[in-house]
Amino acid sequence: MRHYYNDKRDCEVGFSAEISKDGTLLAGAPAGFYFSGLFMTVPLAAIQNARGDIPQTFNGLSTSSESTVSGDAYQGFSVTYGEFSYDDKPDLVIGVPNHLDVGAVQIYSGLTALYVIKGFQVAAHFGYAVAVTDIDKDGYDDLLVGAPVFLEHRTGGKLKEVGQVYVYMQKTTKRLDKDHQTISGNYVYGQFGASIAPLGDLDLDGYNDVAVGSPFGGKFGGGCVYIYKGERSGLSAQPSQILENPLSTPSKFGFTLRGGKDIDSNGYPDLIVGAFGADTVYVYRAQPVVTLHTSVTFSPGVLNPSLKSCKLGSGNVSCFDMSICIRTSGKNLPKTLNLLADIQLDSQKSRFLRRILFIDSSTPSKIIPITVTDDKAPVCSKVIAYLRDESEFKDKLSPIVVSVNFSLAAQPANVLAPVIHGNTFLQEQIHILLDCGEDNICIPDLNLETNWNEEPLVIGMDNLAQIQFGARNHGEGAYEAELHIWLPSGAHYVQVLSNTTDKIICAPKKANGTELVMCELGNPMKQGAEISAALQLSISSLEESGSNISFPMQIKSRNSHNSSSLMVLVHLDIVVKMALDLRGSIQPAEVILPLPNWELKEDSKNPSDRGELVTQIYELHNGGPATVDVEVVIKSPEKYEEELFLYPFNLMVDDNMRCSLAAINTLQLILPTAAPLDKADSHRVNRREVPRDEKDVMMGTGNQTTTEGDLRHKVPILLNCSNSSCWEIKCVIKNMEKGQRATLKLDSVLWVSTFLQRPQQQITLRSSGYFEVTGVPYRIQPTAFISNETSADLVVQWVTPDGQKDIPLWWIILGILGGLLILALFIFVMWKLGFFRRNRPPSDDEDVLTSGQ
Repeated sequence: MRHYYNDKRDCEVGFSAEISKDGTLLAGAPAGFYFSGLFMTVPLAAIQNARGDIPQTFNGLSTSSESTVSGDAYQGFSVTYGEFSYDDKPDLVIGVPNHLDVGAVQIYSGLTALYVIKGFQVAAHFGYAVAVTDIDKDGYDDLLVGAPVFLEHRTGGKLKEVGQVYVYMQKTTKRLDKDHQTISGNYVYGQFGASIAPLGDLDLDGYNDVAVGSPFGGKFGGGCVYIYKGERSGLSAQPSQILENPLSTPSKFGFTLRGGKDIDSNGYPDLIVGAFGADTVYVYRAQPVVTLHTSVTFSPGVLNPSLKSCKLGSGNVSCFDMSICIRTSGKNLPKTLNLLADIQLDSQKSRFLRRILFIDSSTPSKIIPITVTDDKAPVCSKVIAYLRDESEFKDKLSPIVVSVNFSLAAQPANVLAPVIHGNTFLQEQIHILLDCGEDNICIPDLNLETNWNEEPLVIGMDNLAQIQFGARNHGEGAYEAELHIWLPSGAHYVQVLSNTTDKIICAPKKANGTELVMCELGNPMKQGAEISAALQLSISSLEESGSNISFPMQIKSRNSHNSSSLMVLVHLDIVVKMALDLRGSIQPAEVILPLPNWELKEDSKNPSDRGELVTQIYELHNGGPATVDVEVVIKSPEKYEEELFLYPFNLMVDDNMRCSLAAINTLQLILPTAAPLDKADSHRVNRREVPRDEKDVMMGTGNQTTTEGDLRHKVPILLNCSNSSCWEIKCVIKNMEKGQRATLKLDSVLWVSTFLQRPQQQITLRSSGYFEVTGVPYRIQPTAFISNETSADLVVQWVTPDGQKDIPLWWIILGILGGLLILALFIFVMWKLGFFRRNRPPSDDEDVLTSGQ
């Protein structure tokens, strides 16, 4: 509901104002009609000719009506003139920052509305500031609108009040471009876009520039002004200059702006900035713009490394002249202008890799002064540079870039220094002469051949592979030719072997997580060059590999045409090899009966009271190189003809073994604290140690009687798992690595009471061990899993009734043969020494015959 209809009291007329070229004042009154706002136009002549202290009416006064906007719209908050109807009269541009809560800009021809451009966000104050200028100099006015409290989504999706400026380009008559440009502020609560002022063409580039105020922006919130350059498409995205608040305290610098007028008559528009917080107005004078026309030329145009015409130190170098020329143009330029030329030789290379240097300083950079006069004639300065020796650099193909950056020398403090524009940065190229024909472009023809031994790689070993390669160039020179080898995981470069006089240099480096080996083949690798060598690689850690590994090799050069050879793939096969050894033993290996001072105690829990303690030991050793899963099986005789011979009662295995065994030690015998293995020979007795009454026991049991002759002819018995009942132990070993050992020990009791029932019977108990590889923890599996077996014997012997052990027949035969062999050898030695050829004294008959002669 509106109050005070048509109320024009306290309307704040003149809050915003603009004067057209024909002398008509456009004034805004945002508080009119009870803050709906209004605007009015009146000729300046009518105001000047008015009489009275407060005239109520003026000739030619026109006022907008109340119905054109919503309540509290603040129509007339900002006003300006522009040409959008092309009816020979300037059109009115009115800012209404709170129209329908989103703000709007109205364009009128007289009091007839042409456009209503609405805002995009509630309370953004779209229309707070308006400005009109022909940014792109196409003859059509363009519109700029400020919305200083616009909220923009920033990092994390949070809304920040940064302000925004909208640019509407008028491409054709009576048509504003809908695809407007937006420029956002940088400071939160800076009110970017609170003021906008056309500046005219500051830099004389043919486009009008614009100033935008941010009265609460800047480094310390004191305000700042952004200068945006005009372009064909609108304003530049980034400001070309930022004017900061000159005061140390907040002054709302940039609250108002006015530009486009040449205050100091130097031919360039200036800018006025208001800082109402400091009651100050600042005038910024535009500096004269000097347009530079620059050029750089070389003589000769190509560097010939073999033509060394300049003297440097004790030798000659290849050199060239460089001419730097400058011509200036612009309005109201000084008679003389002092410039500086910063010259960088080979600027695209790092400082220590530059190929050309100044001959007078041997440095790649220099700043020279150049003074230009206003006679519009170019001024040139010449410097001399030289090419370093070819042994000091590698890159001969890429162009040598010379860059020159022009700047203004320091000016006196009381002189408004000009601004240079145009070709302030210049780059030119010069090339090194190559042996590549008239076009100076080398086209190589690179070929790579490889060969390698067929011996496969073995998982678990540090393999040494040798890759032979042959590199050839059938075309023109290949510059910075290198052999690239992309090694797979687990492979490392060792060395390169070559028979050529020129040493091949190879170096590994990391590239994208892999090892890349690069071998230098020549710079250039000349036409017809052939290089043969062998690359040695150390390859390990193949556990995750498949049946083979492949890696590429390729020759690469820096040439622009046909720079690489075809890629060659090297394939190396991978196998799994393993070597395991199972050894078994029994301690003691021989037991001699009868046991001295031994007596059977059936109720005793001591194993020694039941018989002799023996320990079976089986040890598995992984000789590698593979890590394996193994199953080990140990078997040993327990009973023969239902009689107990060996009683197992205590099993000990290493931590890496998981074993299964049927119930043992059912009699719950207790292992003595003292190890029985130290007394392995305690029961090897001689005849005198055997008591007589015990010998009688051995020769007969019950009513049976055995003669001594019968005892000597009993046939020995071999007990194994094929003719007797055996117990079995199965053990599994997982991930047994190279060099690891697994040991199984089983304590048993030789059941002597059973043997006493077979006196003088030699019995051999043979246990056996067997292993089989069941798997490997690799992606590939071996062609066959290995297995093997071994055995260990326990010999039980008796002493004879006279206290001696039976002498085996083969001992007797062996002794006789040995004696005969020694006798024959003795006779042979005596014969060789002439023992059987000694001189004898003559007999009597021989004496008679001799004297008769």
